[in-house]
Amino acid sequence: MKGIKKFEKRVGSFNSSTSSSQNSSKGVKNNLKLKSKYLHNSFKFFRKKDEILELHNNEDGYSTERSMLENIDSSDEASKNRVSDSNFLVDPDLSNLSLSSSIEDRLSLSRANFLYKNTANRLLASNTSSTKSQEFEPSSKVLKEDMMSFVEELRQSGITLYKVSKKKKVAYTFCLIGNQLINWKDKYIDISWIRDVRVFDEASNYREQFNISIEQGKNWITIIYQIPTNKLKALHCFSSKRMDIIKFYQSIFYLMQRKHKSLENLVVPSIDEFTNFHWQKVDSTKKRLNLEDVNSICAKYDMLSSTKYIKSIFNQADANKDGLLNYSEFYQFVKILKSRKDIEKIFNDIKWEDSEFLSMRGLENFMKDVQNYNDCEYIEMVKQFEIEENVDFPTFKSILENESTFHDSVSVDGYYDLPITSYFISSSHNTYLRGAQIADESTIESYIEVLQKGCRCVEVDVWDGENGPVVTHGVLTSSISLKNVLEVIKKYAFVTTSFPLIVSFEVHCKPENQYIMIYLIKEYFNGYLYTSFKDQTQIPSPNDLKGNILIKLTKRGKIYTQQTEQTEDDEVFSSDDDFSGIDMSRHDSGIKFNITQKYKKKVDILPELLELAAIHGIKYNNFQWPESKKIEHSFSFSENRFNKMAENFVTRLFIDKHNRRYFMRIYPHALRYKSGNFNNIIDFWELGVQMVATNWQTNDLGQCINLAMFAQPFIDDKSSEWSSGYVLKPDFLLPKIKVKEMRSFYKKFNENNLPRTYTIDLISCYILKKPVQNKSIMSNDKEKLGTISQILNPDVEIVLEFEIFTNKNNENTLIESFQTLNAYKVDKLKGQTLLYKDNGLNPIWNAKIIFETKYPYFTFLHFKVRTKEHICLGESYIKISNLKMGYRHLSLGDSKTSEKIPFSKLFLKTSCI
Repeated sequence: MKGIKKFEKRVGSFNSSTSSSQNSSKGVKNNLKLKSKYLHNSFKFFRKKDEILELHNNEDGYSTERSMLENIDSSDEASKNRVSDSNFLVDPDLSNLSLSSSIEDRLSLSRANFLYKNTANRLLASNTSSTKSQEFEPSSKVLKEDMMSFVEELRQSGITLYKVSKKKKVAYTFCLIGNQLINWKDKYIDISWIRDVRVFDEASNYREQFNISIEQGKNWITIIYQIPTNKLKALHCFSSKRMDIIKFYQSIFYLMQRKHKSLENLVVPSIDEFTNFHWQKVDSTKKRLNLEDVNSICAKYDMLSSTKYIKSIFNQADANKDGLLNYSEFYQFVKILKSRKDIEKIFNDIKWEDSEFLSMRGLENFMKDVQNYNDCEYIEMVKQFEIEENVDFPTFKSILENESTFHDSVSVDGYYDLPITSYFISSSHNTYLRGAQIADESTIESYIEVLQKGCRCVEVDVWDGENGPVVTHGVLTSSISLKNVLEVIKKYAFVTTSFPLIVSFEVHCKPENQYIMIYLIKEYFNGYLYTSFKDQTQIPSPNDLKGNILIKLTKRGKIYTQQTEQTEDDEVFSSDDDFSGIDMSRHDSGIKFNITQKYKKKVDILPELLELAAIHGIKYNNFQWPESKKIEHSFSFSENRFNKMAENFVTRLFIDKHNRRYFMRIYPHALRYKSGNFNNIIDFWELGVQMVATNWQTNDLGQCINLAMFAQPFIDDKSSEWSSGYVLKPDFLLPKIKVKEMRSFYKKFNENNLPRTYTIDLISCYILKKPVQNKSIMSNDKEKLGTISQILNPDVEIVLEFEIFTNKNNENTLIESFQTLNAYKVDKLKGQTLLYKDNGLNPIWNAKIIFETKYPYFTFLHFKVRTKEHICLGESYIKISNLKMGYRHLSLGDSKTSEKIPFSKLFLKTSCI
């Protein structure tokens, strides 16, 4: 779409940008003396060095990890080479590898396939190198050999690439130290820090970000990594030689696979590795293990199994019944302990009778009929697992364990090519807050966290500070400088997704500080700003706006004729602080609302500031008002006012019509001063609201469903947890419809929208971690481990809870159809399995839930694994339309933080008719 994508030209000096205000409104035009005073005070602000946050001490921004590495004893080469070719199994007592972020966040073979299919193979086809293109087929044996040779080259001589930063492009030689550290100059990246690698066209937004031409930067690689302080950083490089980028990428891929293996073996080692590793530690004088020894070993791995279960396996393995296990008996013990009886049953049901193998025909039928594969996907899978004839159980088990769980978005043609208003946008409310809305801390870490998780609309509330504009919740919370906030937003805006970022400003500061805002916005967002929808005949799409920042500002002030602030009538607070109807003298939980006149003030927005905004917030009069039909406008409502409006049937139709073309934002009511979230978040999406802003710091039901809505991965990759932050609305919310046609449209839609029946087999869980109930248990005292295990696990009883959430129009359909098998209901749309005893490594329920839904897009499931004592072992929220059919492993997360629990999975099967 020619002319749609417009980047703001590089701005001139602050003087020139402000002097243009002479042509602005009457209130500012002729007041040059006042402006001169503002400018004088503004520049005083910039000279205050103590107000300027230097996030990084050098132009590359790697001082943090450098200082960490400088604290490491450089002479300790063993620490750099801890993960070696011959020792993938790391002693859990010695290793403190980062398991807080799942290894499945790392690169995977399926991701390599995606990259090669779209970039490397095409590039190699035109490469004059003598290397054959078939050598870069990721599943081939030749590639594995080449990977090792590339790693050796990286270790011995290194690869020269141009490293790109904001200020310069410098050629460095990148080397590998000890299979662990990627080194250039005096800086390092640990392999375990890497979260993603993007190459060639997939990283084009980074190239554009640094104004590198296509010709110069066509061979590009970006490495996204997370330092131990949990901040994401990016290394950007390019080369004139395509093969150098491919070698560098493949070397990293190979090292990531090795790291995956080492961590996997730490938590879920193979039978041979587990047996051999622990047998080497057995006292050479006795070469036997008693039950207490075995309990101690299991305790090291936080195995959630009862002492009775461990004893029963011990007795099964003790062939000579002498109460001691020799090597072969210990091997048998480990084999029983690690068995997957759930997958064994599936394999036995489809394999040949009286055979240990599954035929190729049987595999093909299973993958296409049950796993819903097409021909191309089946061929890719066969290549990936190097299947040539019959399939044994380990291979079949590996196939199921490596299946991706969710549908991706990039596979859908044109998914990101519709107008941006056709999408739900991942949005944050009062992003700067770490806790409650009152008397709590404001911090830039909150911006870093939400941007890393894919949020595409953040909020910045700007107030007057002692030394310039600050970001705070009025006088209710601590403040941070606006400069620091914009610096962080720029740095993290496009780390995990290149799709457009909306920055929603709430301005409460005087004109003096608004001029500083103008300067800072231009200083930090220069080259990223998309400033106007006005001249567009068609609204740009997320693809059109990739790499752009869109500012949203309230159009407020007398100079805007009849347009005023977009808050409720006679409100004195910002649009995100609707305190209307609240007794300000009340006390809740010991907190007193003490709102001063300073917090109540309203300010006019300078025209120069508004010119930077692509989206203008306006006051709501009605949906037929001409101003409400401009492409660039947006309405914002508190949840209470929106719900009240939606109760009126006609108004509800107007909301529906409006949101098919124009922006709307919903935010939590001020009574949620503890930063709670909506109870009815799905209802907002049902009416097409694009920006439903939630309090990300609170992991309650509303936020969990919000995260599930945007959990659809960008690519078909089991390892990827990152989404674009944009989810296309369902088909029935996309066409433009007049209000008078709305009733007939929905009548026809309801007649044709027949319910779909979902059957979900809740089969089992895999590797549940033992819950820590006392901080003293974290002690490293090895002598107490066995005793601790017995105290915690005299009996283990595990249950799986499940609950369904949906929009109101769908509730009756779900309630009437909801059925369970080997489970029972505890509420209309809530139930639980029977208790499974003793084996927490692989509890098997074989339960089933069946339900009908007319709106799979708005149907969410919550699974929670807990003990009989109601201790949560992991949970997951999913949108049913995202879930792939067939057998899938669903990652479980921590109930307090939503962070994935490494290797803990829920195994289920989904079918739909």
